[in-house]
Amino acid sequence: MELTSVSHRFGPATVIDDVSLAIAPGEFIAFLGPSGCGKTTLLRIVAGFITPSSGEVRMSGAAVGGLGPAERGVGIVFQNYALFPHMTVARNVDYGLRARGWPRARRDARVREMLGFVRMSAFADRYPRQLSGGQQQRVALARALAVDPSILLLDEPFGALDKNLRLDMQIELERIHRDAGLTTIMVTHDQEEALALADRIAVFDAGRLEQFGTPQEIYDRPATRFVSSFVGHTNLLPGRLLNSRGEARIATDAGPVLVLPQARPCGRPGRVLVAIRPENLRLATSGEASAFAAVVRAVMPLGPTIAYDLALADGTPLKLLHMRGAAPGATPGAQVHLQIADPTHCPVYID
Repeated sequence: MELTSVSHRFGPATVIDDVSLAIAPGEFIAFLGPSGCGKTTLLRIVAGFITPSSGEVRMSGAAVGGLGPAERGVGIVFQNYALFPHMTVARNVDYGLRARGWPRARRDARVREMLGFVRMSAFADRYPRQLSGGQQQRVALARALAVDPSILLLDEPFGALDKNLRLDMQIELERIHRDAGLTTIMVTHDQEEALALADRIAVFDAGRLEQFGTPQEIYDRPATRFVSSFVGHTNLLPGRLLNSRGEARIATDAGPVLVLPQARPCGRPGRVLVAIRPENLRLATSGEASAFAAVVRAVMPLGPTIAYDLALADGTPLKLLHMRGAAPGATPGAQVHLQIADPTHCPVYID
C-alpha cells in the first residue's frame, strides 16, 4: 500500500498534512501520536470512509480513490469493537460473509475456521454481553479476518482493556498477525504498544508525519525533538553548539563540553538541546571526562529498575534509570556525577 501526498481538511483546519509513505506486504505498521494528531483520520482514509482533500491511496499498485471499504478488501476492528449486541458470536463473525452473498455452507465453515483461529470456538453461541473485553476483541478480529482482507486496520484495539489483559492481547495479536501474514495498520497513542508490536512506526504530530522507521530507529535516532520527547522518556540538556564536522562539540550550560558522533549535521553554531534517554546515563566518578555534577532530588524504585530525579548545577532536571543492583545507589540530597553511557545515541536539536 502507498500513500502519496495525502492531505485532508475539515473546514479551515488541516488534519492531515502532505503525508507520503509506502507499506510492504505483510508489514505490521503503527500510526502513533497524541490525541488529535490525525492518525485515526488517516486510517479512515485508508479504509475508504473518508475521501482525502488531495493526494492518492494505492493498494497493490492500483488507485482506490473511488472504492469503499468492502471494495478495497480491508478488515476493520474499531476501538469499541462494534459487535452487534443482539447477535451471537457466530452471527457476528458471519455478518460480513452474509453481506457478500456467501452460500450458507461456506459461511458456516469460515465462521468455524475463524473462531478456531482466535481461540473462541467454545463461545460461538454466546452474546457479546456475556464476554470479557479480551474475548470481545477476539470476536471483532475474527469478524474482520473472516472476509479474507488484504489489509487489517485496527483503531486503538487495546484502549478498553486493563493493563494485564492488554499485554496478553498484544501477544495474541502478534500471533494472529504472524499466522495470517496480513498487512496490518494499528492506530495507537501508546508508545510501548507501538514499539513492541510494529515492524515500522509512523509518528504523527498535528497532522504531519514526523518520522517513519523501525522501532529501533525511532527510539535510538529520533528525527525531531517531538519524536524524541513523545516516544519514551528523554532528557533535554541545553547548551551551545561549537562545531559539527562529523561530530558535535557542545558546551553545555551545566559545564562539561560534550563530543557526540552525529549521523547528520546539527546546523550552524548556536543554541541546541542534547537528547539523552534516562537509561543512557550512569553514575560515574568525579574524575571521569565529561562527568556532570548533580544533586539527587528523589529516588523511585520501579520494580526491577530504579529511577533517579536529579538536578544539574544550572538547575536543569534530569532523569536516570538503572537496573536494581547494577551500580551503587544514591540517596536524596547526595552529590553524584553522571556520564553518558553511549554518546552515539544522543541526537542534537536546534533550540
